[in-house]
Amino acid sequence: GGGLFALLFLAECCAILFSSVTAAVWMFGSSNLVLAFFTMMFFNMFFLLVRGVYPRYRYDLLMLFCWTALLRFSLSLLLLKLLSYF
Repeated sequence: GGGLFALLFLAECCAILFSSVTAAVWMFGSSNLVLAFFTMMFFNMFFLLVRGVYPRYRYDLLMLFCWTALLRFSLSLLLLKLLSYF
């Protein structure tokens, strides 16, 4: 029970750190390590702030929103784009 949750939590923290490092390297490259380190810390704090402040949506409500609103909107945009070719 508890060990599997700990592994899941560690995997989520590693994903946050990996995405922070990736974003910092893509923005500044590997030439300026001090600037890349502070950028990595900024992204890390930003991810943790967003994760802690904003509420998590229920999965069923998120899927309902995607099927009812976003699917109609994206299909409408696709239809408009296809009609603009003719």
